[in-house]
Amino acid sequence: GYIGAALADLDPLPAGIREAILRVAADLYENREATVIGSSGSTLPFGVTDLLAPHRAWTF
Repeated sequence: GYIGAALADLDPLPAGIREAILRVAADLYENREATVIGSSGSTLPFGVTDLLAPHRAWTF
């Protein structure tokens, strides 16, 4: 591969991150117009933040 490692050597993508990616992709597909009236462009689809929270590195 491009990073110098075989694909079998890489860690598999956690199920929560995979689900979050699929939800964001589905939301972008459903709302593919130039603008969506009444919606902020910076919001994530429902549940994505909760799916990603266990994988976030919290530092204070």
